[in-house]
Parts: sequence; structure tokens; C-alpha cells
Amino acid sequence: MLPFPRLSERERKLLKLFKTLAADEQGSLLDFAGFLSKRQGLESQAPDTEQPAAVLAEPQLIAGPDDETVIAALKRLSGIYHMLPKERLLNKTANLMTAHIVKGQAADEIIVQLEDLFLLEYEAFKSENETHS
Repeated sequence: MLPFPRLSERERKLLKLFKTLAADEQGSLLDFAGFLSKRQGLESQAPDTEQPAAVLAEPQLIAGPDDETVIAALKRLSGIYHMLPKERLLNKTANLMTAHIVKGQAADEIIVQLEDLFLLEYEAFKSENETHS
């Protein structure tokens, strides 16, 4: 039998906090950790060469359900605005996720802010692509 690796102080603290959360909050924490992990992966892949521009398409707006979670809204908006480079939105969406999960800002408020953010970024992206064409 293999021994378990020793946990660092930070890992023990995270595990202790995780165990105090209700099941749905544990799920949110895991979703957020996954989101941050993906963000870490994207940031570590800093491009050395210019990336080709994404194909610009008009977004097909889809309204979210009344009980939509922030994670579900983020996935929905990423699908709608698939033409936007992910790194363009990463820090701002992470800040909004932090405001919801860590600071407790209401999901409906965060979702409205996410929708506004994606729309503004799309408009800026569209404008940039029109001036470079």
C-alpha cells in the first residue's frame, strides 16, 4: 500500500474549509477551482507568435433560465460568444467568479455583469477586426 503524500498547510486549510461547506457549495468550489486551473493553463501558454484572428460571427443570443448558476451562465456566454479569444475575458470573468464565490455577491447580479462584459468585449473585438480588415 502506497502512503498518502503529506498535505501542505494550505492544502489542509482548503480541505478543512471544504468539509464545512454544504454539498452545493462544495460543488461551486470545485467548479471554481476547475475554472482557475484552466485559467492557469492558458496563462502559462503565453504565445510567442501572433495568433490568427478568430472568425467573426454574429452571436446568437440565448437567454438563461431563471435559476441559472454563475458557472452555467459562463458556459452559456462562452458558447454564444465563441468567437472571442478566451484570454481576452479571463481576468475579468475570474474577478466576477471571485466576487460571487468568495465575497457572496448574488448570482443574478454576477450573471448580469457577465452578460454585459461579454457584450462589451464582443463589440470591442468586432470594432478592432473591422478597423484591421
